[in-house]
Amino acid sequence: MSKRSGFSIIEGLITMGIIGVMLMIVNLLMRDLQRESSHSRDQDRRLGAQQCIDRIGLALRSCQQVLEPTTGTRPVLRLRGWNARENETRLPLPPFTPPTTWEPAAPAHMLEKRFEVSQGTLLCRQTQGADVHVLRMLGEVEGFSATAEADGSFRLRIDWVDSKRRPQSLERSSQGVHQ
Repeated sequence: MSKRSGFSIIEGLITMGIIGVMLMIVNLLMRDLQRESSHSRDQDRRLGAQQCIDRIGLALRSCQQVLEPTTGTRPVLRLRGWNARENETRLPLPPFTPPTTWEPAAPAHMLEKRFEVSQGTLLCRQTQGADVHVLRMLGEVEGFSATAEADGSFRLRIDWVDSKRRPQSLERSSQGVHQ
C-alpha cells in the first residue's frame, strides 16, 4: 500500500464549504456591527443636540438682556448677564450703606455669551471685558438659529446630517428674559 499525502477532492470541497459559511457569518456580523455603530453615532448626535439646546435655553432664561435676535430669525444668539463666578465681588458685603453707590450692572461684572456655528462646530464665545473664552459645544453641525417670537419666547434650532446623509434638526422653544 502506498501512503497518501494531501486532501481528496471531497475533503477539499467540505473544507471550502466550511470556510465559505464562516466568511458569510463574519460578513453578516460586520454589517450588523457597522449598522449599530451608525445608529449609535446618530443617537449620540441627537443627544448632544438636546443637551446643547437645554444649555442654551438655560443661558437664555438666566440672562439679563438678549442682544440678538431682537426680532426675526438669526444664526447667532447673543446674551448679556452677570458672571455668576464674580458674585462675591459684584455684591457688596456687608450691604451698602449710604452714601456708598453700587452699580449691579457695571460693565466689569457683565458677561456676554454668543452662540453660533463656526466651521461646523457650535460654539459659545464668552466675553467679559478683554477676556474671551470659546467653548466647543457640539461638532458636525450644519446650522444654528434663534428666532424671537412675538410673545417674548425664543425658538432654538440645531441642524446636522446623520450617517445616511439625511438632514436632521432639533427645535425647542424657550422662555426669554423675565421682565
